[in-house]
Amino acid sequence: MRRLASILAVVVVVAVTIAGCGGGKGPSTVGVVLEVDGDLTTVESFTLLTEDGTQVRFFPAPEVTFDGGPLSHLTSHVVSGDPVRVFYEKAPDGRFVATAVEDAS
Repeated sequence: MRRLASILAVVVVVAVTIAGCGGGKGPSTVGVVLEVDGDLTTVESFTLLTEDGTQVRFFPAPEVTFDGGPLSHLTSHVVSGDPVRVFYEKAPDGRFVATAVEDAS
């Protein structure tokens, strides 16, 4: 019985870890960054050309980083054309709010 409880505990920890890593970020889209509005340290918004050819303007949530670093790294993706993945929520006013940004290449 003790062994079964230990195995069950491990399964629960693994399931919670997996859910935290992949799930919970919300919907996402992949594309290339066309434009970044802001300055060297602040990003007010950015425009993504998605894989299906749609242009979407995102407004970053206050805590958003680029793979754990500064969101201003998006400007180098304008130059390189390397794709990014943006996780987002749709705000009540219809704006797309970026909740996480990461490299997609």
